[in-house]
Amino acid sequence: MQTLQPNTLLQGGRYKIIKTLGQGGFGITYLAIQSGLEREVAVKEFFMKEFCERDSATSHVTLGMETSRDMVKRFRAKFIKEARNIAKLNHPNIVRIIDVFEENGTAYYVMEYAKGGSLGEKLRKKGSFSKSIATRYITQVAEAVGYIHQRKMNHLDIKPDNIMLSGDDNVILIDFGLSKQYDATTGSQTSSTPVGISEGYAPIEQYQIGGVASFTPETDIYALGATYFKMLTGITPPSAPSLLEDGVSIESLKAKRVSKNVVDTILHSMYSKKKDRFHSIEDFLQGLRDYSNSNKVKSLISDKEEMLVLNEKVLTFNINGVSFEMVRIDSGSFFMGATSDMEETEEELEECEYIVQSIYEKPIHKVTLCNYYIGRTVVTQKMWTAIMGANPSKFRGANKPVENISWSDCLVFISKLNALTGKVFRLPTEAEWEFAARGGNLSRHYRYSGSDTLANVAWCDITSEYDTTSDVAKKQPNELGLYDMSGNVYEWCSDWYGDYSCIAQHNPMGAKYGESRVARGGSWLDASVLCRISSRSCFSADTKDYFIGLRLALSE
Repeated sequence: MQTLQPNTLLQGGRYKIIKTLGQGGFGITYLAIQSGLEREVAVKEFFMKEFCERDSATSHVTLGMETSRDMVKRFRAKFIKEARNIAKLNHPNIVRIIDVFEENGTAYYVMEYAKGGSLGEKLRKKGSFSKSIATRYITQVAEAVGYIHQRKMNHLDIKPDNIMLSGDDNVILIDFGLSKQYDATTGSQTSSTPVGISEGYAPIEQYQIGGVASFTPETDIYALGATYFKMLTGITPPSAPSLLEDGVSIESLKAKRVSKNVVDTILHSMYSKKKDRFHSIEDFLQGLRDYSNSNKVKSLISDKEEMLVLNEKVLTFNINGVSFEMVRIDSGSFFMGATSDMEETEEELEECEYIVQSIYEKPIHKVTLCNYYIGRTVVTQKMWTAIMGANPSKFRGANKPVENISWSDCLVFISKLNALTGKVFRLPTEAEWEFAARGGNLSRHYRYSGSDTLANVAWCDITSEYDTTSDVAKKQPNELGLYDMSGNVYEWCSDWYGDYSCIAQHNPMGAKYGESRVARGGSWLDASVLCRISSRSCFSADTKDYFIGLRLALSE
């Protein structure tokens, strides 16, 4: 018998054991009744199952063989020290210690009882959580961890099974058995007990001797990211050693339609090297705030309802009997360029005779944009004709994209449109175009605009039946309700073409001068690699061809 039996009394009847809640390598947790206050509590008993034994008649615990007795005594002392350290903490999302005592040859501490069970149990039943619920839970855990970090303490074992839920569905961080306290001045550990490892949640430094000898917020931040990943996907992350080469895969996050802000938060928490992770809980929480601010409505609604909300962000114009729509793009930040989901496949390299397109899409850099509007579709031939009085296109069709127009022709068209509407339409910047193509703040990190399957969203060399453009809005839209941002026709942007910079930028306008103008999106005659969202092309401003058109933008 390893566990105490139901109705066992402790402390002279002050606590009565009801049942066993769980057992780990270092202890057993019970549900008990505190007799004086007649309330349920959780009692944790120090019991190293590999070394301790219990007398079934007396419940007395012996500390194993002579060779291991000193080690077990050290851990029992740490167990008591853990209880006393936790008792000094006062945070709504950290378990509250009620009592600590020694009895039956071992040690116990008494905690408030979390009636909602653990996040681990809930995940095993539900599979995963919605983005809004997972974000609320992980925010509360992060705030608790930030509190202990202020006191130079690392938890070192954050995972769903160590996060409990109160009766009102708020989280309670428990199990500080592996935690370490560090000297407030030097940052060095004040104990030398071994560091445990929870596979999937422990970063690489916990596998290394001396890896957490100094206070390091990044270690717990890794575990927060891993726990967030688990809550969103239902999948336990791979162990840290297996991630050294390729890092965290985002495919399972993409399958759950998780926004880019969330993916970025998880990736920046779970980098293998500490120097690449968030360096404080405040940084981690800021990533969550960026997500929450950009998803105030989205996090609580279904995909069908989401499209209704998007429709409320549309401006409709009617010019000379032709209507067109401009979709509002909420302000946000993203990483521009050849992110990991944009790198060429072997097949794409063969298509392009091993010309690596993505070298022109680097370095990846952070871009922040203000609100703006962009056309739901490219400008059609009927719209161009309504403004200009003539149709220059080679492939005729009222609902086909206008093409065979130069960058300079676009400026003339826009000038006339502005005179008719009193608005200030313009070409989108290259950054605005890419952010919109990626789905803005609703991005699901697709390779092409709206899907990872090219045929679903793009008219291009391998998906078009005929050697011609196609009517707009016949394929599925992207997350923002925008059509044909991959394939059909290239779309002129306002920027001069120039090399990217690694420096973070706010509303970038592109190079100050150059020889050609940016065009994005690929066309009906292009290979799939040129239809990737991050793919860049350029043409001289006077180029006219039957594969280049335009999409309008409008500042808010």
